[in-house]
Amino acid sequence: MSTIEEAWTTLRDERRAEPGWHLRRVHAEAPCEIFAGLHQPDGAPGLVIEVGVSAVSSTIRMPKSAGFHVEATLLGHSHTGRVRLVLSLAHSAYATVFAVLCHDTAEYAAGQADERSAVSGFVGRLHVWQAFMAKHGPDGLSETAMIGLMGELEVLTNHVAPFLGMERALGAWSGPRGEPNDFSFAGGYLEVKATARQAPGSLSISNADQLDVERGRIVLAHLRFRTSPDGETLTGMVEAVRSRLAEEAPAAIPQFTALLLAAGYVDAHRENYVLRLVPDGLQLFEVTTDFPHIAPSELRAGILDCTYAIDLGACAPWAIPASALASLFGIAG
Repeated sequence: MSTIEEAWTTLRDERRAEPGWHLRRVHAEAPCEIFAGLHQPDGAPGLVIEVGVSAVSSTIRMPKSAGFHVEATLLGHSHTGRVRLVLSLAHSAYATVFAVLCHDTAEYAAGQADERSAVSGFVGRLHVWQAFMAKHGPDGLSETAMIGLMGELEVLTNHVAPFLGMERALGAWSGPRGEPNDFSFAGGYLEVKATARQAPGSLSISNADQLDVERGRIVLAHLRFRTSPDGETLTGMVEAVRSRLAEEAPAAIPQFTALLLAAGYVDAHRENYVLRLVPDGLQLFEVTTDFPHIAPSELRAGILDCTYAIDLGACAPWAIPASALASLFGIAG
């Protein structure tokens, strides 16, 4: 249980019924005042940050989400008063994720050097969470997305890190950062497609940029999983990466957490991920101009993007050995 959740519990136990926000200070070391809050009479949890008026930029843009509300309220006079930024739960379906959101944004604000930085950092993290909630909703990853993330973590830990080390491998994981491909290296790009079907016949391509060879060299990886009671869950894979980072590159753990969030994973959903998978083979294909794919230049005017499926059997002529990854990583083979 986080410090904020503990504060909410304490506030509930106090059973105060006066209307309005009941607050308890958290992160006393922060450059601004940060409170866990409970609003009465509805009992809704929240997070409250108070700063001087000068700490809030006139151009600041507050996010909007189905899962949370955030609003700014002036306390006192416009030049000498203080501003209260109130983050509150908007829908009970998001309650579990909201607790994680409050912990994350409060820690981010508390780690800044001054009030102005704390406000911009707090609002910046909320925009990250806004994107998360818009894309993934309150229940976490779908099974397809979960398998996809497991594939990326498998490739990161067992096919990239042995060459580059965990920290550099994590730096190359570009998919969660919004890049077209899952990994970006000195020698090109690696796109990972993971399947858990018994006999997969096709691979799904989510946009025309993924296999655009005009951008550089692209290797398409098909990672097959099979279900097994002895397999690993997504949560287990995440914990395994955290353990390796703790040993090899502890400073990179916050980066890993941020990438997981961007990919749609938060620990609050860990109990949802019960599917156990075992890697059952990796195929690599060199994407060239005549590889079966749709290039952006082939899209007619007015078509902004496309998704399509590739016949896996048709990819066979472009198969390459696993040793070819070394040159993709910028390492002499």
